[in-house]
Amino acid sequence: MKKKLGKWLPKVVTLMALVLIMVMGVGLYVFAKDESTKKDRGITYYNYSIRTYFEGEYIIRLGADIPEKKQKEYTTVKELILEDGSVKRLYFPEEIASYADDETVMKEMATAVGLLTAERQKDGSKTQDIEVRDIKGPYTGSPKKLAKQFYKEDELTGFEKVFGKLEEKQQKSYLNTFYRKSDVAYYAGAIAQVDAKIVKIYADKAYKDEDYSLFMISVEYLLKESRSQFLEQSYKDDNVAFFSMLASELSETETDDWLARVETDGRTKYKIILED
Repeated sequence: MKKKLGKWLPKVVTLMALVLIMVMGVGLYVFAKDESTKKDRGITYYNYSIRTYFEGEYIIRLGADIPEKKQKEYTTVKELILEDGSVKRLYFPEEIASYADDETVMKEMATAVGLLTAERQKDGSKTQDIEVRDIKGPYTGSPKKLAKQFYKEDELTGFEKVFGKLEEKQQKSYLNTFYRKSDVAYYAGAIAQVDAKIVKIYADKAYKDEDYSLFMISVEYLLKESRSQFLEQSYKDDNVAFFSMLASELSETETDDWLARVETDGRTKYKIILED
């Protein structure tokens, strides 16, 4: 399979997003003598990530895995047994320590911890000692009410959970707001849950506005027919950036067909994109 220049553009944006995530929600604890998940030249690195879940009526924010020195800062520690029989240790700060004895919250906590463990297992990260960073709730009410509340409180996880339950008119209203504000995080969470015809509307708008970021997000959820239409349009408009991104999804046969076409048209830069 041929490599294509277009594949690098989304990867660059993804890399930038990952860097932002590391700044905001993922970090490394570094100690010299603690038990390690990874050691290098006498330094111990703990892979630490923050994840947020909306389970039942509660938003639960967890951090894992915390090192031994950090664990000693907590006075409330609770062992949680998951369905698979594994035991996790939860560390509660004083302001939310009372939740450790709340059966309703701990039931939802077990679900959240199970999800956290599964997600971290994918990259080989240990999940044993978990910091309970925050618990909010209970959240009750209609999807419309909750969506408004979550957006106001900037709780993206909760918002995404209820967005799909909104009426189409309400979904479009939020999408218009996210698009106007170039709110990439909320836009991405919302556009993934709407009908393909709605995705096409916003992809059209992003293309005309030359908003590469929002277009790139939208195109992930377009039907193949719509992607092909945008590829044709970008070629006609000599829009190299958009063509390159769309061409990265072509099959080998489709790429060969396009190569024959651009060679006939004498458009060398497009040939380079498709061949690389």
